[in-house]
Amino acid sequence: DLQNRWSCHTATRIGSDLRYYIDGVSRTSRTDSTAGNDNAALKFGEQAGAAGNHSLDGKMANLKIYNGKGLTSAEVLQNFNAQRSRFGV
Repeated sequence: DLQNRWSCHTATRIGSDLRYYIDGVSRTSRTDSTAGNDNAALKFGEQAGAAGNHSLDGKMANLKIYNGKGLTSAEVLQNFNAQRSRFGV
């Protein structure tokens, strides 16, 4: 359960490999060979889907954007472990 506790969410892209991690553990992955839309707005804390849009009901403590570098699984876990004690995890 992710409610009422700190958790670390990470999305990475290396080439066409997209991965999503929670607390340093890979949860989903997919392949997407499209380059994306550079004119699209970058949004954090919002999820759009078939059931409508949902906004984050909480706080963000840390946000990092790496331009031109996709994080490996080891780097995602390293970042999680470096921050976890700060949030009592």
